[in-house]
Amino acid sequence: MTQLVNGVEGALISSSDRGLMYGDGFFTTLRVQHGIPELWDHHVARLALTSERLGIPLPDVAQLLAEIKLVSTNLIDCVVRVTVTRGQGGRGYAPPQEPQPTRIVESFDIPKDYDSWRSHGIDLGFAQMRLPKQHKRLAGLKTLNRIEQVLLKQELMHDSRYHDLLVLHEGGFVLETTAANIFWRTGDQWFTPAMTEAGIQGVVRAYLLAENPKVIVGEFPYEDVLAADEAFICNSLLGLAPVRTIEGAALPIVKPYPKSFATRLS
Repeated sequence: MTQLVNGVEGALISSSDRGLMYGDGFFTTLRVQHGIPELWDHHVARLALTSERLGIPLPDVAQLLAEIKLVSTNLIDCVVRVTVTRGQGGRGYAPPQEPQPTRIVESFDIPKDYDSWRSHGIDLGFAQMRLPKQHKRLAGLKTLNRIEQVLLKQELMHDSRYHDLLVLHEGGFVLETTAANIFWRTGDQWFTPAMTEAGIQGVVRAYLLAENPKVIVGEFPYEDVLAADEAFICNSLLGLAPVRTIEGAALPIVKPYPKSFATRLS
């Protein structure tokens, strides 16, 4: 792992940084191959939107790109996480009037299971924990406040039957999995959750929706997913992985998506 803090390798993060103290910040995680970040424009759009919503200045994009290339030097295929906090300052919860953001750029290995998931598919269960409605200013954003996802992953760790868990809104409709978005097809029509009240609107999801405008986005009960002919989960590290079973019930069609981001949903 290589890590830069405000462009300096080996620099420490202050214990009074608001990202540590209050989760006051945001991040994005991307895949980098041969020094080139995939779907970079979509990641920048995510960072810019979250920066605006939270009122945290966005670091210079060219500088971020240079640091991404630096931490991925000599790595053919890796994960890079870009984290931005509000930095230090302020009194208690009250933020400083002129924040000096902290930026952290670090590289990691690609999760080992992802190649197998893409090739052979995954088994999904349903999470017992449900997500509450978020304020509209925060819904869909990838902030540093991820304790709900930690608890969901903890639930998954105690159930070896599944590769991932489908997460429902407290109102009963489908949102996402613990680490990915989900799309499914019934007949000739593709669907994906709207996630306007909770969940993460992922970068791959945004790309697929832009390329496939006929996908229906809305609030759907879990029974709709159980009745699907075909489904996959997606995120920026995994790409697209087919779903084999949901709660032990096999889907009629299970196929890999070799074109990944360029997949046409028709």
